[in-house]
Amino acid sequence: MRILLTNDDGIDAEGLQAFATALSPFAEILVVAPMVGCSCCGHSVTTHRPIAIQKRANDWYAIDGFPADCVRVALRHFQFKPDWVLSGINHGGNLGADIAMSGTVAAAREAKRMGVSSIAFSQYRRPDVSLPWNVSASRASDLFRWICDLPLLEKSFWNANLPAIGAERSMPSPQLCEVDPNPFEFQMEEIADTVHYRGDYHNRPRSFGTDVAVCFSGVPSVSELPFK
Repeated sequence: MRILLTNDDGIDAEGLQAFATALSPFAEILVVAPMVGCSCCGHSVTTHRPIAIQKRANDWYAIDGFPADCVRVALRHFQFKPDWVLSGINHGGNLGADIAMSGTVAAAREAKRMGVSSIAFSQYRRPDVSLPWNVSASRASDLFRWICDLPLLEKSFWNANLPAIGAERSMPSPQLCEVDPNPFEFQMEEIADTVHYRGDYHNRPRSFGTDVAVCFSGVPSVSELPFK
């Protein structure tokens, strides 16, 4: 199996590096990731300036661009032909309203637009739960193999979120679910001549049975997303 691995937290992110290690025993992996983190960049692409490419190691490349750029560079410039494009593991959830702004999800969306099956992986994290990245990566690897056996619409890709449960607990069976439709609840706090975003991610609104509620309850959520 051949896998293109990317993310939006940057090539030095622990989630990406742990995921590559977990996948390497059963896959040929090419890593193409942003030089620096660019969370919440959405589906941005670079078209009006050159994109610098930096080789970090064999089959590891950092580019001066966004996650969707990473997919374009890998598939068009490097001519890599993967069986799957995996994006992540993101440092934090990508659920419900997060999906629209997520660079992690955008990379998977771009891959599917270019004809390659793809999954965005994210790890919902809480400050009260200690969860080493090697544990998250092992769980994501198992979840990947589970998703591989699922039927998928031609113009769709997958978004998967791991719950914040400690390493001492067994991972529950994943649940297929719809994306939560609720918007964020937030305020903008004015300080001097600036405004600051204020919101409580962990207590966000959620509808029963949707991805936010499922993941927050301690169960891996898997949602099928259209790439339109």
